[in-house]
Amino acid sequence: MTRITNTLQQQKLDADDEYALAVLQGPLSRQRGHAQIVAASASSKRPKDPAQRPGPAAVSISPQTQLALNYWGVVAVKAQAAGRFNAKAHWWGDVVVGFDETHAGDRWHLVGTNIPAAVAAGVSIDAIEALFDGREEDLSEEDAQYVRFIREVIAGTVSDETWRAQVKLVGSERGVIDLLSQYLNLLVHVRVAQALGIQPEFGREDYDQMIAGLRAGDWPLTDVKAYEDFFRKIDWPRVPLHSEGQ
Repeated sequence: MTRITNTLQQQKLDADDEYALAVLQGPLSRQRGHAQIVAASASSKRPKDPAQRPGPAAVSISPQTQLALNYWGVVAVKAQAAGRFNAKAHWWGDVVVGFDETHAGDRWHLVGTNIPAAVAAGVSIDAIEALFDGREEDLSEEDAQYVRFIREVIAGTVSDETWRAQVKLVGSERGVIDLLSQYLNLLVHVRVAQALGIQPEFGREDYDQMIAGLRAGDWPLTDVKAYEDFFRKIDWPRVPLHSEGQ
């Protein structure tokens, strides 16, 4: 259960709130469809009540905060859709941040829905199990570099060596900046869930069942190309520049 007891109807909305709601219900309303693309691979593990999911829905009593989180996600995935980083970099980040930052013992945010996407994007099941077991030495050089970069970004300790290796891996400094934005967005979603008391739905038994199903080839994978195509087509809402009208 979330700690939020208020509703949007109880809030006194100002002009900025109304603008945020208009953008969420207008230009960004199509973003809601991305949930169906991702959740199709793990629907039984996804909370039915949006208010129990980590991420923007949990802060829906603040339209401006919800808009900021939604917009941040659109920015990151549009960068992916434009080819500045690849799908594997995106979804491997969900798994790493989910396992590293949930701090919930045997239950985790993010990973239940996103492991099938990571596998579809090219992350090996062996890599996921190595990460889960704490066997980073068994990761490929590429997978280990992503883990190192994610952890240093979150800790605020990115070294020159890690930065140079990440730029070489991703292909450009612009791509790395867009990618670290994606990783920090994931972290914010987890921290929002934790602050609001939202409990992770995905536990050890679920993990074991999913990994076994993925290895057997009978667990549905996420259509990561459809996900990219979806965000590529979302129209940007217009945000006036501060200088306009002055």
